[in-house]
Amino acid sequence: MRPSVQLQFTRLAGGVSLVLFATTLLIYTLTGITHAWMSRGSPAEAQDLATQDLAEADAEIWINPFDGAVALPADPEEMLSSSDEEAHRAGAEALIEDIESRWPDDHRRAFLVSVAPGALTSAIEHCIPPSVTVGQAVLESGWGRSGLATRHKNLFGIKSGSHPDGVNLSTTEVVSGRSKQSKERFRRYENYSDSVAHHDRLLATAPRYAKAREHWKNWPLFLATVAPTYATDPKYVQQVSGLVETYRLNEWDEMVTRAAHRRASCPNLAP
Repeated sequence: MRPSVQLQFTRLAGGVSLVLFATTLLIYTLTGITHAWMSRGSPAEAQDLATQDLAEADAEIWINPFDGAVALPADPEEMLSSSDEEAHRAGAEALIEDIESRWPDDHRRAFLVSVAPGALTSAIEHCIPPSVTVGQAVLESGWGRSGLATRHKNLFGIKSGSHPDGVNLSTTEVVSGRSKQSKERFRRYENYSDSVAHHDRLLATAPRYAKAREHWKNWPLFLATVAPTYATDPKYVQQVSGLVETYRLNEWDEMVTRAAHRRASCPNLAP
C-alpha cells in the first residue's frame, strides 16, 4: 500500500473514531443521569456519575480508537526496514519520490523510477549497493531502450548459460583491446524486477564475486572489484561511476545498509 493510500485510510479511521466517541459520550451521559435519578440523587450527583463513567469509557476508547486503523511508519526509511513486503516496497517508492524531481524530466527519469524501487528492496535482501545496480542497469540497457531490455526485460546483458529460457542475439565484446562481434544466448525475464533480483542474486552468491562482497558498503570499491570479472570494457568502472555520481544514485546506499542491519539480512554488519 503506498503512503498516500495509507494516509487516506488513517484519516477515514480517525473520522469514524470521532463518531464512535461522540455516540459513546451521549450514551454514557444519559446512562449516568438516569442512574442517578433512579437512585434519587440530585442532578449534580447525576452529572458527577456521568462524568466518572465517561472518564472510564474515554480511557478505554482512546487506548485503541479504531481497531482497523493502520498507523503510518515515521518515515520511508522505517518502512524500507519493515518485514511487511507492502510496507517495504512502499518505503522504497517513497524514497524514490523524494529524489526523482532532481532527474531530467524525460526517458531517463521514467527509467530510473521504474528500476530504482526494485533495486532498493533487492539490495537489502542480497547485500548489494543499489547505486551500482542502478548504474549498471542504465549503462547495460541504454536507459532501458536496448532491444534486450525492451523485448526481453534483460537490463544487465546477463547470458542464459544452461538456462532454457534464453534468446540468441548479437553482442560486442572487447577481447585483447579490440571489439569483437559474436552471437550469444541471453536470459529473458518477465519484468524489470525479476532482472534486478537475478542480477543481485548473482553478485551475492557467485564465487567469482566473493571479494567484491567484502566491500558492499563501499560502492566505488565494490564496483572496482566486480568490474574486471563482470565486463570486458576497460572503461566500465569509469562509465558506471559517472552515472552514479551524475544522478546521485548513491544517496540510498547508507539507508539500505541501516535497513539491512535492522532486518538482520546481511552478515557481519556493524550497527
